[in-house]
Amino acid sequence: MKRLVLTLALTMGAACSLWAARTAPWSKEKAWAWYNAQPWMRGCNYLPASAANYADMWQELGSEERTAYEISALTALIPEENC
Repeated sequence: MKRLVLTLALTMGAACSLWAARTAPWSKEKAWAWYNAQPWMRGCNYLPASAANYADMWQELGSEERTAYEISALTALIPEENC
């Protein structure tokens, strides 16, 4: 039994040390290399002022006609390559 506990403790200790080594903070050079290798980011993360959360955006009760006009006016200002 002691042998089993010792084996498990050593195995877990080795696993934790390997995991800690892998998740150490990246250097600035490595972070920039990763960032530059990513494709161009696209999309919008827009939430209208009348919505409390993303689900509320699609609720029938939360929509207002005035807000819809404001949103369409704001989206007209965003260049197409950003969406």
